[in-house]
Amino acid sequence: MKRFRLTNNNRDEVIKECIKVLNEGGLVVYPTETCYGIAADATNSKALAKLLSYKTFRGSKPISIAVSDIDMAKRYVDLNEMALNIYKNYLPGPITVSYKPHPYSIDQLIKDLPKKSSTLIDMYIDDGELPKNSPSTILDTTLNTLTVLREGQIKFEQAILKSTLLEEKVTKTAQETSKLGQYFTKEYLKDMEGSVVVALSGELGSGKTQFTKGIGKQLGSKDMVNSPTYTIINEYSYDNNTLAHMDTWRLTDEDDFNRSGLMEHLEKGRIVVIEWADKFYQEIESICSKRNIPMYKITFEYISLEERKITIYGTN
Repeated sequence: MKRFRLTNNNRDEVIKECIKVLNEGGLVVYPTETCYGIAADATNSKALAKLLSYKTFRGSKPISIAVSDIDMAKRYVDLNEMALNIYKNYLPGPITVSYKPHPYSIDQLIKDLPKKSSTLIDMYIDDGELPKNSPSTILDTTLNTLTVLREGQIKFEQAILKSTLLEEKVTKTAQETSKLGQYFTKEYLKDMEGSVVVALSGELGSGKTQFTKGIGKQLGSKDMVNSPTYTIINEYSYDNNTLAHMDTWRLTDEDDFNRSGLMEHLEKGRIVVIEWADKFYQEIESICSKRNIPMYKITFEYISLEERKITIYGTN
């Protein structure tokens, strides 16, 4: 591993060495206008495999490709009308078109890195302590509509640090994930009175809906639990009550969130399971805090293509 302290006198030398490392399929930590980032050659399969190993299994989460202009971008992706509009009107700027503290110093980054990840870095470009500028806003234009990928995940992770760890399980099949949802319901939800929020956070396909299927089954619902992505909230009847299953993915802003119908369910004393809860965690936490509604926080992480680690945190 090489570490270069960047100065006005050695900039060309550092850039030359950086290009050499990248061409050899290495990983380089470098300063940006916001925080320190990690670079690899996007056209080198060896480099990408090393980058994915560094970041651990990411499921469906994309990786950004840095381009010099719109023509270079077109070499890698199809740009729809919304993406073209962003490029023409807002770039260059603090926007990325498509959460751990952001690293503003090399020493802090090294301190926070797991040992496995740190051994994969080939070069650090150290420009000292960077200004605490906010990281760029990430925009998702996949469906030709504009979605801002908010930083609620950071708030969610910070809240987890203050919560009690209740359970941590690894599941290998959808059935095991669903059974864990049943166990969770039996142990923590079955005898609760009044409203309760179950906040789920995890990548696409990591098991959130399967876990909710288990909740519905254990509560006694005869209905088939399905993803509520397009309906925002699905309702499942059981024992003269209703389980509300919410998905925030298609909600674009706070106004959308406020119109979602969440409050109506909480006012009726229902269990509400929320997928992608991290996207609007600040708003959800505020509602629960003001109304003294308990909230369980559950994370879903890929370990491999088949295995997921599911961690359940308490209501404090």
